[in-house]
Amino acid sequence: MARPLYQVADVLERNQGNLTEYTGNSWQLRTLHALRKCRTAALGGHIDRCDNPKCRQLHLIYNSCRNRHCPKCQGHKREAWILARERELLEVPYFPRSFGGVHPAGHAEPTLPVRSETGVHYIVQDRMGRFTKFWCQPKVPRGRYGHGGHTAYL
Repeated sequence: MARPLYQVADVLERNQGNLTEYTGNSWQLRTLHALRKCRTAALGGHIDRCDNPKCRQLHLIYNSCRNRHCPKCQGHKREAWILARERELLEVPYFPRSFGGVHPAGHAEPTLPVRSETGVHYIVQDRMGRFTKFWCQPKVPRGRYGHGGHTAYL
């Protein structure tokens, strides 16, 4: 397999002196340094001999960082997860919609106390009204059964 023209580690190595400017805390900085050092001599390595009887060459293999954010180490797990989620999808078209809230006076919603039942009631009523109005429009694409469904969360 050919090496890609640009890798995350190459970019991080080139900007190594500026990494602290891009991070908000020490955990993020440690993660970037781990990605920068992945599969390099900085993490050490080992020598493997090819099992093929015609080859039998020695290969230097550098150790990985095993960081869950690393595309070299965990990229295959991410791809497997995405494929598994795609198999769970239904064979229907998806049309995700988001309805932002606007206060009746025309400005953004005020911040509500955590257990404000009146505020929660207002938000739910507002969103359901917007949802109903949206699905009643004639140009909205409909699913197989001609109506929409929704998932509501606060």
